[in-house]
Amino acid sequence: MLSNADRKRLKDSKYPPEFDLSVDLNRVNLHAAKSWITEQISNIADGDDIVLNYIMALLESNKKVRLPFM
Repeated sequence: MLSNADRKRLKDSKYPPEFDLSVDLNRVNLHAAKSWITEQISNIADGDDIVLNYIMALLESNKKVRLPFM
């Protein structure tokens, strides 16, 4: 749950317009994306399976994904 200060910072933050776009996963090669994501998560989070499984579940659960940015 966000505090009032966090909500204010989030509201005052400036994000690029690309962050408001949805991704149509019917047009994405998920096999290639999954292997790239797995490699990147291994580098960033030392192969954290929880993070990797969460990302894969998000990709597999929706046809259109709006990424949850903080």
